Amino acid sequence: MELSKNFITLTSSENARNNIEFQFAIEKETLKLLKKDALGRIEFFGFFNREV
Repeated sequence: MELSKNFITLTSSENARNNIEFQFAIEKETLKLLKKDALGRIEFFGFFNREV
């Protein structure tokens, strides 16, 4: 796993082509993740709240 500015990359030990990159933001204890494909279309957009 690598962090760069507001991007996180999940790395594959087997093949670098399998790496997955997400853009993230943390706002009011909510993690927001965004993943786009090569054409810029949104593939995944999720909100994750901290459990109390």
